[in-house]
Amino acid sequence: MVARVDRVLREKLGLPDGLADGRVVVLDPCCGTGAFLVEVLHRIAGTLREKGEEALLAHEIKRAAMERVFGFELLTAPFVVAHLQIGALIQQLGGDFAKNERAGIYLTNALTGWEPPSKPKTFLFPEFKEEIDAADHVKRDTRILVILGNPPYNGFAGIAIGEERRLTTAYRDPIDPRLARPQGQGLNELYVRFYRMAERRIINQTNKGLVCFISNYSWLDGLSHPVMRERFLSEFDEITIDCLNGDKYRTGKVTPEGKPDPSVFSTESNREGIQVGTAIALLLRSQSHNAPATVYFRDLWGTAKHAELALEAQTGNTAHHQSIAPKLDLGLIFRPTNTSADYISWPLLTELFPVSFPGIKTSRDSVVVDIDRDRLEARMKMYFDPKVSFDELNKIMPEATSTTGGFDAKNIRSYLLGRGYTSEYIWKYLYRPFDVRWLYWEQKAKLLDRARTEARVHHTQDNLWLEARQNSQWKPLIEAM
Repeated sequence: MVARVDRVLREKLGLPDGLADGRVVVLDPCCGTGAFLVEVLHRIAGTLREKGEEALLAHEIKRAAMERVFGFELLTAPFVVAHLQIGALIQQLGGDFAKNERAGIYLTNALTGWEPPSKPKTFLFPEFKEEIDAADHVKRDTRILVILGNPPYNGFAGIAIGEERRLTTAYRDPIDPRLARPQGQGLNELYVRFYRMAERRIINQTNKGLVCFISNYSWLDGLSHPVMRERFLSEFDEITIDCLNGDKYRTGKVTPEGKPDPSVFSTESNREGIQVGTAIALLLRSQSHNAPATVYFRDLWGTAKHAELALEAQTGNTAHHQSIAPKLDLGLIFRPTNTSADYISWPLLTELFPVSFPGIKTSRDSVVVDIDRDRLEARMKMYFDPKVSFDELNKIMPEATSTTGGFDAKNIRSYLLGRGYTSEYIWKYLYRPFDVRWLYWEQKAKLLDRARTEARVHHTQDNLWLEARQNSQWKPLIEAM
């Protein structure tokens, strides 16, 4: 990533020294232990060596680390490690920080503080105020040209509030009214907030520069992200996507040929790496901005992704991307599509099937689902038997007695015991395509996380049902009887 950023600065933004140019201000807004910042400084050092400036190397790298290569981190442990790594690099080059000097890595929330506070902040210790003031100076007053890093992925981060909430507002209302509005909760992902923060700083503050993130790749074609893609096409000039795949849910971590496709974050001790697929995106904004952006895309598969990216970092050869033209009618997807010319004119499923429902979510399959009706019925009768204590039930079916965030096991069982077992709640259930099982379709309480009770009235002998999915992940649904 850093090598590509350096090359783009030279070739696209007219900075012959790339990251070594004193005008280039770099920010990693989620720097962790400082890996990207260290690599940026290594890259600067390499350029200075090529220019014959070895004698001033330690001084120049220290000055860059203090004045124009910045990092933000929210957690104290990686924050300390990042400082140690930068300090170790300076020492390796023959320099050191003086007592009153430090690297430009700050303990702060990168998603807030970009706007002046509505009222003065109070701090328990003056050192905290100094830290926040220094970070806020970078956020509000520094002309950042490069924002890079690996923003956190958390689909359960929840809805943001205040300043963080405003980060994704721009990704909710389309510029073109013909574009589909966001669906689902994908905009609540943490990495989306980092993209918006980075986009806003480059566009509104510097008016040129680049964003380069490796992140969850769901935004490339997600139904939650059409406006996000529309904004990028409008605000940037060139978008380059390296899709690294390695997704447990969409592809099962296998290539189209059926070979292993681990995450790019895989290690010797963890061969699969993280579960979600990832992509490297480089978004370039030039001084003479000309929308819409040109989009370049490529897939990387298999176990050689690391080696391929490393080789390209050395050679600069990135000729394998294909230019794609995102289509408005398809949601401006940032992936190659293969649809017929008349695909858009086909009738919608909602026009053919007037009623639709999301699939049932059980969350306790070992309790409420079985391939054998008699076995399921016996198990549910036991669950509803007041003579079977909660402790006894825990030994027989522990999933029924395990309390989770949305499932109070004791209270739910107590409520259901008062009502009793209902044999009419056992229904045929298409657990997966061609995998018919039996479900105890409980309508009340939360024995099923998502019972979809509104679908019950439509589940009749004469009704036709069609399952349609937006990706390849299997989702259960009620079988048409």
